[in-house]
Amino acid sequence: EDKRELEVAICGYLVSRGYTETAAAFNKEANLEINNGNDLLEQKWTTIMRLQRRVMELETKQEDPVISAYLEAPWCPRGPALAIMKGHRSPITCCVKTNDKTPILGTGSEDGIIKLWDIDRRTILTTLTNHVDIIHSLDISADSQLLLSASADRTAKIWALATDSSAKVERTLRGHEDAVLSACFLGPGLGRFCATACKDGIIRIFDLATKSNGIALQTISDAFQTSNSWPRALAATESFLAIVGNTNTCIVYSLLSGRRSIVDDQKPLCRLQAGPTANQLQCLAFCPNSLHLAIGGRDGQIYIWNISTKHFIITFDAHTQWVRALIWHPSGTRIVSCSDDRSIAVFDIEKRRLVHRIPAAHSNFVSALVFHPSSSILASAGADKTIRLWDSPTTTTT
Repeated sequence: EDKRELEVAICGYLVSRGYTETAAAFNKEANLEINNGNDLLEQKWTTIMRLQRRVMELETKQEDPVISAYLEAPWCPRGPALAIMKGHRSPITCCVKTNDKTPILGTGSEDGIIKLWDIDRRTILTTLTNHVDIIHSLDISADSQLLLSASADRTAKIWALATDSSAKVERTLRGHEDAVLSACFLGPGLGRFCATACKDGIIRIFDLATKSNGIALQTISDAFQTSNSWPRALAATESFLAIVGNTNTCIVYSLLSGRRSIVDDQKPLCRLQAGPTANQLQCLAFCPNSLHLAIGGRDGQIYIWNISTKHFIITFDAHTQWVRALIWHPSGTRIVSCSDDRSIAVFDIEKRRLVHRIPAAHSNFVSALVFHPSSSILASAGADKTIRLWDSPTTTTT
């Protein structure tokens, strides 16, 4: 797969530079059909050069015993922002990393626009305009080939991502009777399934491998057991689907491998009760290398559970306003949060404490977080219509 991507990038480069005869010969030898130029090769080269410079910097710093000790310290971002990227005309509501190999970031905004960015080059690659209302969430499939968007226009859309960073709508998921507030792909072991959470109170499961014309395979309508409650956010692993909404309860379901029923909705695996002040939950995130689940909401707190034992672990007094997004560092030892109080906070799970806060990360609400593929850079986005990049400095205190 990597070899094929490189061949496509080389051929696209030849076409874009006018080497038509060479490109035609390469197409024939490599069994390709690339007729349009692209800058994939330049993107890959820029990323490689950046990583090489970083490696050389680290190798040099290892000779200093003080800095060498720091290199073994946990990741922790500091201000000021490494870069500020602008391009949206409305507040940014969500973001997603398209894969773990290339520095491509997807963002959605209140005007229904989705943009794909090259983080390293700080440029917009593609603008997608098929939605007509607020983009509430974005997710990427395990193979990085599909993008899933959820919108207030009562639809969710599946986008096919091309190697040149373009995208086209592959399928529109319909049947929602109100705004679609969240959507996520389910575990790769189940095939191409996804779930949506709608303000009409219903969780819908879609089978993307069948020509179902966007009709749900399975629906869950009684998750919160009250008529005036609805789901706000979803998160999934290969084994679990977790849901939070405008209550203080997180519901966790087991995922099945059958074709008629993907979610075991007969009996939830567990119902996790947040604190008494958590009357509306907004976001959640599974730890990448454990069964820890983090939840945040209106009360500004972060609640951590162990799903396997169903035991509550700790509450972090994180923010003074809504917690809008949570993301675990790939190491699994730290969790990052952002809030309407305009701050970004980093917590150490093992030490059970706040290790750093960026108090004025944005000039307005901070709504979304995602990590660069290198895991050293954090991207945040917010109502000030900007994306800001945060790096871990050469000195830190933990």
